[in-house]
Amino acid sequence: MAVFDHLQVFDEVECCIYGRWEWVRLMSVPLLWKPLGDALRFIFAITSRSPLILMCSDPTLSPITALELYCVRTRIEILFAVLKQILGAFCFHSWTPHLPRHARRRHWFSLIQHKY
Repeated sequence: MAVFDHLQVFDEVECCIYGRWEWVRLMSVPLLWKPLGDALRFIFAITSRSPLILMCSDPTLSPITALELYCVRTRIEILFAVLKQILGAFCFHSWTPHLPRHARRRHWFSLIQHKY
């Protein structure tokens, strides 16, 4: 990408990326985002893993904080994927196959009655 070819406009800062402290090159630019009709902050970062482009709607948030929050978010998503795939979490339903069929129907009707 052409933006990452101009390293002289990037600032080099130290921040916590994926749980490790490392030196990262950052550039933050407010750009017009047409669907929003307003300016968003675009953060271009070069980490030891790969270059990143982030969009931030909070103009008061520093680019370092936005990058660190992004890295924490991906760790949380990986945790949920592990919980879902390996451990079978989030498979709970309000009834199970072991519940008799007539009891399921009664449970469903009681939910409808409470809603209205």
